[in-house]
Amino acid sequence: MTLELQRLQREAMRGLDAAVRRQLTQVWRLASSTDAEAMTRALLALVPDVIATHGDIAATLAAGYYDEARAAAGAAGRFAATPAKPAPLEQIEAAVRWGVDPLWSRTPDTVAARTRIEGSATRLTRQPYHDTIKDSVRRDPARARYARTLGYSEHGPCGFCSMLAGRGAVYAASTVGFDSHDHCTCSSIVVFRPSDLPAENTWLGNEWQTVTAGAVDSVEARARWDAHVAALNELNQP
Repeated sequence: MTLELQRLQREAMRGLDAAVRRQLTQVWRLASSTDAEAMTRALLALVPDVIATHGDIAATLAAGYYDEARAAAGAAGRFAATPAKPAPLEQIEAAVRWGVDPLWSRTPDTVAARTRIEGSATRLTRQPYHDTIKDSVRRDPARARYARTLGYSEHGPCGFCSMLAGRGAVYAASTVGFDSHDHCTCSSIVVFRPSDLPAENTWLGNEWQTVTAGAVDSVEARARWDAHVAALNELNQP
């Protein structure tokens, strides 16, 4: 039941990512201009609302998932998750300003700018989802933990996310936040029981131990791991 809830949540968030991209396509058309300053102003006016609106949805999805997972696990006590707030406006505006930087060069690159903004939008829309899971773990007397599950990508997961997913349910709200990068589609899952952790996480943890055995330091370990993940991604390409 819990693993099925995780699958449904991943699908729901994938649909939300697609909705954000569709909205940004409309925003891009409205903001399109040969004047970098005018386009920057338009994007600063329009993009925050897209991220905030969909961030609210993401947080609501996370709260619903947490409560259902808690019930499925038969956790003791009473608790109800509360959706986190969207990413702060200042954080969104900073991401937009960084995203439009390619528009200000001698040869404006609209493709690069759009890619940047879409990547930041994905991360910032999902941020309230992760915050909701983390805050619920912190407040819930059931003392659950949370873990990372890998997202979807045509090129496969990155080494960084694969490494963190392989650590399993080691994350408590008091120890670490949910690190993510632009375009990251990984999810937070709550783990009340060992059976709540997907087999993929355990497999990744075992792979990490095998691949990095004998590494002289963390730098060598990461280099070995990144190369291993890249090779796996290459094998899995159609």
